Amino acid sequence: MFTCNRTKADKRIGSNIAFAVALMCGTALTAGVLETPAYAQKEQKPDYSKAFVEAYSAVEAHTKGLVVDTDSAKAAFPAMIAAISTADDKMAAGQMMVTIAISAKDVALQRRGYEMMLESGRASPEDNARLLFNSGQLAYTEGEYELARTRIMAASEVGYPVPDLENTISGIYFLEGRHAEGLSYLKAVAEAAIARGETPSEALIKRAFSAAYNEGLQDQALAWTAMQVQFYPTDANWTNVIALRREYFDEDNGIVLDLLRLLDRTAGLARDNDYISYIRVTNVRYPAETQRIVAQGLAAGVLTNDRIIVQEAQNGIVARVAGLRQDMPDLEADARAPGADGVDAKAAGDIYLTLQQPAKAEEMYAIAAGKPEVDQNVTNMRMGIAQLDLGKAEAAKASFAKVTGDYKHVADLWSVYADTMADAPAAIAVTEAAM
Repeated sequence: MFTCNRTKADKRIGSNIAFAVALMCGTALTAGVLETPAYAQKEQKPDYSKAFVEAYSAVEAHTKGLVVDTDSAKAAFPAMIAAISTADDKMAAGQMMVTIAISAKDVALQRRGYEMMLESGRASPEDNARLLFNSGQLAYTEGEYELARTRIMAASEVGYPVPDLENTISGIYFLEGRHAEGLSYLKAVAEAAIARGETPSEALIKRAFSAAYNEGLQDQALAWTAMQVQFYPTDANWTNVIALRREYFDEDNGIVLDLLRLLDRTAGLARDNDYISYIRVTNVRYPAETQRIVAQGLAAGVLTNDRIIVQEAQNGIVARVAGLRQDMPDLEADARAPGADGVDAKAAGDIYLTLQQPAKAEEMYAIAAGKPEVDQNVTNMRMGIAQLDLGKAEAAKASFAKVTGDYKHVADLWSVYADTMADAPAAIAVTEAAM
């Protein structure tokens, strides 16, 4: 393997070391082949010490047979390691250790060989990246998750194409029980993609949501679903994202109502439960909206007239809506009266919204805004809805941005929907200009 110039025994000795071993590393993360690294500076003659060449040759002798004598080779390692005095010595020793380790199926020895090769600094940039990745894989199989994560990330940073990097790194965090850090990592990846003008992958968003949801991190889980419909606004996603919030806030009729209003404007009401829930949260206070939803459900074939809840909702509803319309001028006058406390204005805004008179609703909510007697989260939420119905997307987003608490998770979705409304005129303008 090595050739020594006997006439120059006092000098460093060079040779052509040909390591052509394909190393297969199969782990729970992935499986890949690592070719033996080349030297970082191929134009330089390798610098081996005489003592190391002799010790290395003693190890190599045990690899010449039809079957590698791994036990004898390993027994000769201490002398080889003790003889290391140059970076090239260390690189060659590490390569030999990995070669023997593969034959012996000795993961600890294989890892030690990788470490020596990395420490030598003699691997090419490409091979150094590959070494980092493979050493990270082996650390993972041994349960050394922090080292595994560090090495795999380092490999990626120097150009190694780590398969499914985000899933791998976040998965290691989650295995360690470091869910907050794993979610922060995924958030940073998503935000970096957005900053580059790219769309975060839906798989990443779903993984982050799943981790947050399973750990009971409600605010984070809901934030990830808002990102999902922001970048992947399919009917199925809108339905699922809204359903999740209905699950979390099913005891708050106000939140449920505004979620159902959003569902009606996005994916659309489709299931029996959608219509029944809508009727239940509107029937007493907002008969005009109940009337519209019942008619919509009947037309869609989801509701039928023989159902008790439908019959109860329809009972006297025409007269109730007519009476409500008749009472609105007086309620509005009370809301506008000097010194009014805002309660009547909020109530008038709610009714005008259900009567599909968004301009009137916006005026009433504007009066109620800032008044201590009314819930400002609900007021700003409903004002935003009225503004959207008027086509005022930016004003609506400003109103939604003022919402806090549990209602914020509803407002965030409405704000995403407002973005689609804001984009629509621009898209039309571009189309007309192109024509």
